[in-house]
Amino acid sequence: ERFLKELYDRCRMTNMKAAAWLNGSCEVVAIGEEELELGFYRKMHMEKVATDSRTLVEQQAEVLLGRPIHLKVSLLEKDARNERKPRSGHLAAAARAMGATPVEKES
Repeated sequence: ERFLKELYDRCRMTNMKAAAWLNGSCEVVAIGEEELELGFYRKMHMEKVATDSRTLVEQQAEVLLGRPIHLKVSLLEKDARNERKPRSGHLAAAARAMGATPVEKES
């Protein structure tokens, strides 16, 4: 996580728009001798970094790691994502405490 934050910060100093594709959209899968693999939660973010931001990310990773790096991107499986489960808000809890019964949404 620390490496990814430092990578994002360095990319942001150079190109804020390109760096935005790294902000909370991926995680480091592996750092090898010559390769950095980033796993993305969404295909759109992965494709943008793979095409538009690849050079910037590789350059900044090289500076951080002190060696030439090739960027590899992959799409994380849905189970690997750290997604929060939807939860009802404090108003729903207060309503249930007063005796309300939840109903299903109509489509």
